[in-house]
Amino acid sequence: MVAGTRCSAEVTTGAAKSRADALAAKVPERAWQKPSTGADVMGYRFDDRAVIDLTEPRTGGHRQ
Repeated sequence: MVAGTRCSAEVTTGAAKSRADALAAKVPERAWQKPSTGADVMGYRFDDRAVIDLTEPRTGGHRQ
């Protein structure tokens, strides 16, 4: 889980190393959520969140 990372942070995926902002730009609009992270003295706060699977895809099939 990554929370609040810099846009210039490098993230290693199964395919390559990419900047966090480049990966976020590839996430489809429908994948983003904006849940409340709680209230503070200024009111409720909302953060943009999306789940990105960074694991390497498996090749081939599976045995049964």
